[in-house]
Amino acid sequence: MMAPIAAAVLWMGVYPESFLAPMRQDIAALEARVIRARPEGDAKLKMGEPKKAEEHETAADHGEAH
Repeated sequence: MMAPIAAAVLWMGVYPESFLAPMRQDIAALEARVIRARPEGDAKLKMGEPKKAEEHETAADHGEAH
């Protein structure tokens, strides 16, 4: 029972292009859909300035201390 699985795994390792080539067109179509659906604002996000230690809220400020 393991021989066919082992043969398939060996084939995938030695000749991966035989498995990847049929998927390339579908992957390109999926990628195009994802790019079209991506919000435009995500590409322009920038990290803000980190808060100073005294500006951070602590768990005690919210009454979550145990």
